[in-house]
Amino acid sequence: MNKKDFSAKIVNSLDSTKFNLMNVIAANDTEKTITFMYGGAWSGIYNLSLRHNQYGLINTRGLYITVGSNITSISPNTGSIYGGTLLTITGTNYGT
Repeated sequence: MNKKDFSAKIVNSLDSTKFNLMNVIAANDTEKTITFMYGGAWSGIYNLSLRHNQYGLINTRGLYITVGSNITSISPNTGSIYGGTLLTITGTNYGT
């Protein structure tokens, strides 16, 4: 099993026009694992689509990826009515 044997993408479960191709970075026949990464996507739930170059589509029913971020706090809570207050937004799953 070679990583070049596979291609993968995720497709938004509510809007199929939102999809993202994945980079397969490793395939391990002994452990029966495939590792892939992607550069991000719109928030939502995505169905995984995996294809083997020789054998075709692989059944991935029930496999999905949830993409989103979470804000846990915003500081300060108040600022000047004239603007210019710097905010710190704390949370998870932010891009650069």
